[in-house]
Amino acid sequence: MRSCETDAYAYLTITSKTHPLDDITLHMRVSPDRRSWSKGDDRHVPNRLRPKYEFSRWSLASGVSEGEGLNAHFAGLCRRMEPLRQQLKTLPNGMNAYISCTGWAVSDTDSVQFEAGVLRDIGGFGMSFDFDLYSENG
Repeated sequence: MRSCETDAYAYLTITSKTHPLDDITLHMRVSPDRRSWSKGDDRHVPNRLRPKYEFSRWSLASGVSEGEGLNAHFAGLCRRMEPLRQQLKTLPNGMNAYISCTGWAVSDTDSVQFEAGVLRDIGGFGMSFDFDLYSENG
């Protein structure tokens, strides 16, 4: 099966308004590899005042190369999350986990197709799921 997206990504994110990034990393026992910061860090916004982040963010990417579709990213993310299942089940109060994914399609009439079991596997982690799909022609 070939889904319509021309590029995609998926990642796990944990946020907290009460725990710094180091605490999240210590709990997860693995360093983040996607945009991450601690509450109070400077935001890097070009040509603006440097506001501070109001929450901490820890993110782990799927580990799949650019140009691959959502099915590959979901499978990669599940492989990376499986060894972290216990840490995800026992997040301290004030830490919230969710899965994000984004895909780009050639046109706004294309459809995304998921392989059997993909959503079951992702849903098996029992967390919120954020999905964005964009059309390359606007």
